[in-house]
Amino acid sequence: METTLLDLGPTEWMAIRLSLKVALWATCLSLPLAIYVALLLARGKFWGKQALNILVHMPLIMPPVVTGYLLLIVFGRNTVLGHFLENTIGLVLAFKWTGAVLAAAIMAFPLMVRSIRLAAENIDPNLEEAARTMGASPVIVLMSVTLPLMLPGVVAGAILAFAKALGEFGATITFVSNIEGKVLKNKKSTDVLFSGFPAGTVTGAPKIRAIQIIEELEKTRRNIYAGSVGYISANGNIDTCIALRTALIKDNNIYVQSGAGIVADSNVKNEFYETENKAMALLAATEYANNFNR
Repeated sequence: METTLLDLGPTEWMAIRLSLKVALWATCLSLPLAIYVALLLARGKFWGKQALNILVHMPLIMPPVVTGYLLLIVFGRNTVLGHFLENTIGLVLAFKWTGAVLAAAIMAFPLMVRSIRLAAENIDPNLEEAARTMGASPVIVLMSVTLPLMLPGVVAGAILAFAKALGEFGATITFVSNIEGKVLKNKKSTDVLFSGFPAGTVTGAPKIRAIQIIEELEKTRRNIYAGSVGYISANGNIDTCIALRTALIKDNNIYVQSGAGIVADSNVKNEFYETENKAMALLAATEYANNFNR
């Protein structure tokens, strides 16, 4: 069955509109800076010019996922810069469409600068010199001579950047991906929570049969271990994590449980050492706590 544009549903059209919105904003916001940097690289003579050129083209060298990861480190909501932007001007980048604009702009920036730089390098300097001899100020020369002659390169760079931003995936999904799902009509949000534990990596799969085997072989019940710990807020948000290392204190005794996620290519010895180290960390914390209370 073939699908045409007329067959697209609301979700598909929303994705198209969002992609166009991100690409357009990324192109428009980066264009002034791209023109400035292109002129610097084409005309400027300063220390560090080669370093600037390398920095501009770095997004083309690095894998897009690495670029997205670096953006997450720098602009994440828990970082200094991300926290500052959110508290001062209310700008949130990580996991928002604004972050997609930033990621797309960075990935498309080298293409835009390259095209504009080539256009600037091909301008006859005598034309600009003629305008200066007639009394035109540097700003007038830029606006009336340089930019009009650069216009084909500017347009070409903007088109390239728009196309790159429209198709950018690697950096965007790392920095701003936000996957949402819908609960079936016959299910509740608690069903979603319960379906997530016990975790498959610490029980095995198929999950039901794995749990049955654990029940048969393990003499000590796991209780909270390998389950889930988290909270449900008043607005319905749920934040959970796997209880993969637990310490239960009862009657002046501490009961430690730890484990590791087992997958197809796991190394048995390494997983065992990891489990031991996790348990030793809990025991060491207990020792520190005892020393502190003395």
